[in-house]
Amino acid sequence: MHNLLKTSVSIDKIQKSCESLLLEVTPYFVDKRIVVVGPADHLRGKGICAKIDSYDLVVRLNHQWPVDK
Repeated sequence: MHNLLKTSVSIDKIQKSCESLLLEVTPYFVDKRIVVVGPADHLRGKGICAKIDSYDLVVRLNHQWPVDK
């Protein structure tokens, strides 16, 4: 029971930290056009670079995880 209480306190601290960070960064996203892009070799050479560059904020993921089909 004692270890569970320690874990709960740690989770509470993490949650408060995340909420604080969210409040701090939210103004940067207001009225912004945001795109999330990841590795997509099949799109190479399709001419979408200008489209991606047209967004205000581009979030690029450098690693992909397998997705069950």
